[in-house]
Amino acid sequence: MTNYAYSGVKSTALIAQCSERSTQLARPKATPIGYIDAYELPRTVPESALRARLSKRIDELAKPRHNKDTYVQSLWEDKQK
Repeated sequence: MTNYAYSGVKSTALIAQCSERSTQLARPKATPIGYIDAYELPRTVPESALRARLSKRIDELAKPRHNKDTYVQSLWEDKQK
């Protein structure tokens, strides 16, 4: 959209200038020379993690909470059976 009057953009916003400090803060930090990553990728997965099994409690907690409206409706439908 090239006509900013119809886009809701204020005329003052079109001519605004950011400060030098804002420009400086907007630049990403440079990686220091000689920086070494904390660990190499890809990492190996431990055997214990590969053998892990899901407990009933974790499985229960992983399920989403019921939507109040649909949960009450499902309870009502179950009661009618």
